[in-house]
Amino acid sequence: MSMNNEWSDIDRARLAAYFDATGYISIAKSSRDASRSHRNPSYSLKIAFTFSGKRRSSIMTWLSNLLGIDRTIRRSSRVCILDLKTKKKRKCESFQTNIGVYGERAYDFLHAIYPYTLVHREEADIAFVFYNNYVLRNSRIATQAERDIAEECFQKLQALHKSRLF
Repeated sequence: MSMNNEWSDIDRARLAAYFDATGYISIAKSSRDASRSHRNPSYSLKIAFTFSGKRRSSIMTWLSNLLGIDRTIRRSSRVCILDLKTKKKRKCESFQTNIGVYGERAYDFLHAIYPYTLVHREEADIAFVFYNNYVLRNSRIATQAERDIAEECFQKLQALHKSRLF
């Protein structure tokens, strides 16, 4: 799927704005099946939007349709303090909607919005290095050099995310 050719410049600019506001880029790291002889970790690129709130918005629908994916809604509960003086507590529900793309689609998405994004440009640069040097073709096992690059990109994104928390 070549997103660069399917979207207008206006769509790409709008996507970049929503992505800068609610999106994130990550590299997921997971261990391979322990029964296999090669227990090296695997890595995958993920791009996602996260919205809070219960109602379905037209923005989420537009994003899902444009990206050609379904959205997942997570429901969670937590303890909320209702009154600071009495410390009265009750269980509150929260809803979070995630819209995400992985692998080649994530790379295509980033490539399409890159000229328009402002906030996530540094993460996108790391994602491009990761994708161009690690993504495995034809189901082959990664070389040690490819795993080292993937781990370095993973660590850089983790550090960047931590530095932006505060």
